Amino acid sequence: METDYALDQVSEQRRPLFDTIKVTSGSAIPAPLTFFGHTKGGDGEQITNLQEAFKIPPPGDFDCYSLRLAAIGCAKADLLNIMKGYNFYLLVGPDETIITEGPMEYWPGGAGVYGIAATTATTTTIENWVNGVADPRAVVLLDPPVHISAGELFKVVGRGTSPGNAAADVFLRCYLDGKRRKGVRA
Repeated sequence: METDYALDQVSEQRRPLFDTIKVTSGSAIPAPLTFFGHTKGGDGEQITNLQEAFKIPPPGDFDCYSLRLAAIGCAKADLLNIMKGYNFYLLVGPDETIITEGPMEYWPGGAGVYGIAATTATTTTIENWVNGVADPRAVVLLDPPVHISAGELFKVVGRGTSPGNAAADVFLRCYLDGKRRKGVRA
């Protein structure tokens, strides 16, 4: 059988896999919160970089060194409700083996705008809330790294009870940082 990939040759790149959950203001925050079910072609490259939902496309694989949850433009009430109400799991394989777990604050985002700015007038107070310091080094490392083979199912799931409707738009992104190996075209 012919292939357009060179035998025994792979390209290795350090880059994250990412997926995003968006909830419109006034809409129910879902339970569970399931990441990596979107596709680049169907949902857009600003939402995910996966070609196929829940899978690394063959040929290739991925070694995951960290899991990050970044709240981007999230209201304080919504972020706190998600932190208090959900536990996040990295699940791999057809039986959805739990590889690691923890509440949102255990998985700092290491990205985004950081801090709070306020004026003296209460009507013009500006707030921004994130999960962790805006520094990609401020993350929990998975040691040893988690290996995900090509075609193997994986996802990150926040299990809990919906806190109800979002006070403002929620834009929550999950990153799996790691090393992606893929076939080299012949």
